[in-house]
Parts: sequence; C-alpha cells; structure tokens
Amino acid sequence: MKKLVIFASHIPSDREIHIGEDILKKIKNYLGEDVDIFAGVNPSPSLDKWLTVLKKYTDNIEVTPSELVINSDASAYQSALRLYNNNINDYDLVWFLHTQGTQSKNDKARERHLDTLLYNQ
Repeated sequence: MKKLVIFASHIPSDREIHIGEDILKKIKNYLGEDVDIFAGVNPSPSLDKWLTVLKKYTDNIEVTPSELVINSDASAYQSALRLYNNNINDYDLVWFLHTQGTQSKNDKARERHLDTLLYNQ
C-alpha cells in the first residue's frame, strides 16, 4: 500500500525544531519507513536548520516564496501540493499534517492528535 503525507511546516524559531522532528519521527514510526512525505515549508529565521532536519526524512521539499506566505498553514500546504501535483505516483492513502503546536505550545494535544490519526495505519 503506497502512503503519502502532505506536510505543511513552519518552525518559527530554533526552540520549535524538536516539534517538527517529533512529527516526522511519528510519521515514519506509524506509517513505515517507505511513506512518502511532501513538505511545504514557510520561511522563518530557523529555515536552514529546519531544512537540515527535514532532509533526514524526505527529499521532497519546497520552500514557499516569501511573497506568497500568509499567516497560516495554507501557504505551506500549497507548496507541498505543488510537489504532489508534479509527482507521477499514485497513492492509496494520503494524510494532511502540519507542525501543530509550534505556536500554541500544546504538546499534549499534538501528541494525542498524531497518535490517534497515525496509529494502526
């Protein structure tokens, strides 16, 4: 079964990089090492460090041009969806995830949502 995660990410500072990496680890843990991840990234002061982490999990990364960024996950989703649109693979299952919790700092809610959404897939 071919699986894909459309991942919208925004890491506002170095302090939140662990949140993004935790999400990526959970994706691979729950969905398998062979899951494809298309990552759209909204730029931030931590962009270079975040890209280094992302590249450990996927080569399918697009940084949203600064002039197209709005204050939401929509910009990063559009970048990730552009990668999907240019891909020739068919997928049986697709998840839409984002770096939930980088602004709210609600780690328990993020954990609960990810575990519920990704568990037993």
